[in-house]
Amino acid sequence: MNLHAGARSLDRVRARVLRPLFALRPLRRIYFERAERLGFQHALFAACALLFALNFPLWQLLLGPAVFGYAHLLSSVRHVPAAVARGTRRPRISTRALALLLGACAGHILYRFIQAAGWLQQGPANQSEWQGLGTLDVLFVASLCLGFAPLARRRASQWIGALLLLPLLIAMLSAPLETAGLLILLHNLIAYAYWLAFAPTGKARLHALVALATILIVGGLVLVGALDGLLPEAHGSEFLTSIGLNLQDLGLSILPASSDPMLWTRLVVAFAFGQSCHYFVWLKAIPESRQSKRVPRTVRSCLRTLELEFTRDGAHVLVYALGASFLLWLFLAVPEVRRFYFLFAGFHGLLELAGLPHLLACSAPRRATASQVQ
Repeated sequence: MNLHAGARSLDRVRARVLRPLFALRPLRRIYFERAERLGFQHALFAACALLFALNFPLWQLLLGPAVFGYAHLLSSVRHVPAAVARGTRRPRISTRALALLLGACAGHILYRFIQAAGWLQQGPANQSEWQGLGTLDVLFVASLCLGFAPLARRRASQWIGALLLLPLLIAMLSAPLETAGLLILLHNLIAYAYWLAFAPTGKARLHALVALATILIVGGLVLVGALDGLLPEAHGSEFLTSIGLNLQDLGLSILPASSDPMLWTRLVVAFAFGQSCHYFVWLKAIPESRQSKRVPRTVRSCLRTLELEFTRDGAHVLVYALGASFLLWLFLAVPEVRRFYFLFAGFHGLLELAGLPHLLACSAPRRATASQVQ
């Protein structure tokens, strides 16, 4: 299959859909203003995500990783190092640095699968696929954080940023279950820090801050019970129960000390809502904020960018692998595919954490340049 021919076909379909929308002046103005477009799209996406989370949170947690999961993992590998290196004379990550990062992530993935296979000492019986934060995970975060140091533009402030991460690393060792539950919720918010880091203008940062405030307010309302009247009595189904997806297990994975079914429901709804929004940030807001052009890129342009970063063959392998990963959810047993995904995706949240100190330690980013187009 010729990927470029397929990309051109998708671009033609996209153009036909957009052409009648441009007849509406407000939509045309939003389309050509990146900050307003991303703010509007985030608001629309968040509204849909909240509606779905209030009514079908378990289905949302099942379908979200199936549709967006592996693509957003690739996005984090591409953009976290670039966020650390932003504003430097060489904002584009070298092939060697990218290879080292991919190697570190592959090592963490391999460890997770070896642990799941029973070749290493297992954790507590109630430990879910989200958990397992231990010594190797701490070393993974710490080594990546130090490995990012040569990419960052302010060496002296890196150690200050690293100290901000130290208490969390200690908590990961001393209270892994509770820390894992906290990170499950906070993980969805960290993506917004990277969106803010790449926002090229003050107006763009304002829209990103409004988006973050929206997530915090809505999530807070869900957690304090302000939206309990909108929650249906039952969220599950026989199918979801058969694959082991239920409110109790998910609620305990977020807050192991709780025994309140209503609190479990609130936590799961808040998590489902935040997870969907964080997919939008990684797959839409961050890539578009990095590019120099204000309008969204074509599908073919995105493919060419992947070819520049991973070589032509490497990019095509990634595209085919993303397609195959989606087919896995369609044709294989859901519990096994879901567990495979979370074992594979364990590095993602840790990668975000490793880059976060460098974001906090650096000043505001400069306006995007042509060299920052990814």
